[in-house]
Amino acid sequence: MTKHRSLWWTFLALSALLLSACGAGSRLSTPTPLDPNLIAAQAIATFAMSLTQTAQAQPTPTFTPSPEPTSTPTSAPLVLDTPTATAPAVPCLGSRWIRDLTYDDTVTIPVLQPGERFVKKWLVQNTGTCPWKPGFKVAFAGIGIPLGGQTTPLGKEVKPGEQVEIAIAFVAPAAPGEYQSYWKLQDESGAWFGTYITAAIRVAGPGGATATPTPEPTPTP
Repeated sequence: MTKHRSLWWTFLALSALLLSACGAGSRLSTPTPLDPNLIAAQAIATFAMSLTQTAQAQPTPTFTPSPEPTSTPTSAPLVLDTPTATAPAVPCLGSRWIRDLTYDDTVTIPVLQPGERFVKKWLVQNTGTCPWKPGFKVAFAGIGIPLGGQTTPLGKEVKPGEQVEIAIAFVAPAAPGEYQSYWKLQDESGAWFGTYITAAIRVAGPGGATATPTPEPTPTP
């Protein structure tokens, strides 16, 4: 704006000088008359040229576009399938030993005399989904010795979840020693199922002394 104002005042000064020169010359001599319109046109052309040069001298601002933000793709979280633990299927026929009711051998093995008769009782639970029929029985499972026990039918129905008392009559062997007998349930077709129930005794020697225990056999299902 300051440069434009200076150029304007320069234009006015030149115009004044030209006009005064024209006036003075008329008194001294009679020169060739000048066309005032031509003088004005030349002055305007000079002013316009100065404006153009000034505009060219000033730098033209350039617009630099700002970079557009680029969106970073976000990957979806990887979802892994978590395996669901499934409970094992409950069999139709199953049993679980609850406790010994007589001649409990879980803590101390009972000591009997040679040939002594005794009745071992267990409390057993039906853990299957099917009822036990009266024709189901408890039989010697072939581990240890039968101790004179006999296959014994249940004689009644036992529903799933119910508990039943099982009793078998035994006879202690004549020879001193430690004995075990494994028994198990059978269905009407003779198929084994459930857990073992056991009877363990120690037969006293002469004079009531207990015999040396025999190695415990390893049960096989």
